[in-house]
Amino acid sequence: MQRGKIRQQHKAIADVAEKPKIKKLTKEKVADEHNSATDHLDLAHRGIETIETNAFDAATTLKRLDLSANKLTRIAFTHNMCLTQLKITSNVLVDAGIVDLSFCKQLVTLDLSDNKLARLPGASLRHCTGLRALVLTKNAMTSLEWVPSLPGLTSLIVSHNRITEISAKSISKLKGLTKLQLSHNKLTELPDLSALEQLTELRASNNQLTALPASINHNVNLKIVDVCHNHIDTFDGLDQWTSLAQLKQLNLRGNPICGQSSTLPLEPVDTAKETELDPSITAATVSQVDLAERKALDKKNKLYNFKMKRLFPALIVRDGQRIQDKRTHG
Repeated sequence: MQRGKIRQQHKAIADVAEKPKIKKLTKEKVADEHNSATDHLDLAHRGIETIETNAFDAATTLKRLDLSANKLTRIAFTHNMCLTQLKITSNVLVDAGIVDLSFCKQLVTLDLSDNKLARLPGASLRHCTGLRALVLTKNAMTSLEWVPSLPGLTSLIVSHNRITEISAKSISKLKGLTKLQLSHNKLTELPDLSALEQLTELRASNNQLTALPASINHNVNLKIVDVCHNHIDTFDGLDQWTSLAQLKQLNLRGNPICGQSSTLPLEPVDTAKETELDPSITAATVSQVDLAERKALDKKNKLYNFKMKRLFPALIVRDGQRIQDKRTHG
C-alpha cells in the first residue's frame, strides 16, 4: 500500500514536470489550457507570475479554478464569472494583491491558504453573497476585524496565523457559521460566540488560552470542541457549559487542568544536573520532589476525570479517546 502511494506521488511529480511553465497567463493561453466542455481548470505548479485582466473573459463555462503553487502576487477579475470554487494556495499574495473578487458572484469556496495575507479588503468580497467556505490558513493575519458581513458563510478556517485577539463584534458578522477553526494562533482568550447560533464545530488548539468562556453555553448546537494544548488550568467557565446537550467530542488534552495519570510516564528528571546546579540538593531529595509532583499530577488527573464525567456525561470522545461504546449512545 505504501509503495502504491509512493508511485502515485512520483506520477504526480512527473505530471507537473511535463506541463510547460506559463510566466504570464493570457486569454490565448487560457483557451489553450481549458476545454470548454469541462467546468474545471487546473493551473497549479505552472510558474505563473501575472495574469492579464481579460485572461478568463472567454471561459464562460469555468466553475472550478486552481492556481495553487505559482508565484502570483496579485489576483483580479474584471469579468463576471461562473466560478464556484477558487483555489490560490501557496502563492505570494499580499493584501493589496486581492484587488477584486466581486465579479465571482457565484463563489461558494475560496481557499487562499499559504500566502502572505494580513487581511482581505472587505470590498473584494462584497458581492460574494453565496460564499460558504473561506480558508485562510498559513497567512500573516493578526486579527479578524477586517471580516465583512457574510451571513451565508458556514466555514471559516484561519488556523496557523498570528491572531492575538478576536472581537465579538467582528465574529458576529458571520452568523451562519457552523465550523470555526482557530488553531495554531496566539489567542489568550476566546470571544463571545453567542451570535453564532448554528455553530457545531469549534477548534482552537495550540493557542495561549488560560480559560474558557462561560458564554459558550449559548452555542447549544456545538458537537465538537477542540482546545487541546493551551494553558487552561481552571474549570471556571467550562463548568457553565451545562446546556451543550449535543456536545459529543471535547478535547482538553495537553492543558494543565488535566494533570497526568500515574500510569503515564513523566519526563525523567536529570538528577545529576540538579545536584550539580545546587550541591546541597541530593539525588534522594530530587527523587522525593519528583515523586511528590507525580502524586500531585495524578491527584489532579483523577479530579479532572471525575469532574468531566459529571459535567459531560453524554460525551462520546474525550481528549481524543472514545469513552463511550457506540451501542451506549445508539
